[in-house]
Amino acid sequence: MLEAKFENIPVRRRLGDFEYTRAYINMGKDRAKAWLKEIGAERRAGRRILYDLEVVDKTLDALRAGDAIYEPKKRPAVKK
Repeated sequence: MLEAKFENIPVRRRLGDFEYTRAYINMGKDRAKAWLKEIGAERRAGRRILYDLEVVDKTLDALRAGDAIYEPKKRPAVKK
């Protein structure tokens, strides 16, 4: 019966597993893993790795606003 009371209340996740977080940010597997670790969103609980969606949101907001909270790493130029 308790479920019926809270059925219409939206719940937002704070932590997500890799597949959920990867779909949330819409990135490929390798790039998402590197980027999430780079921004400090990785949280370890025992042998499990979860990702903090608040850190992801703050980083994406900073990128949209042009703030210097997150500075992406420069990729080296490819020599031909």
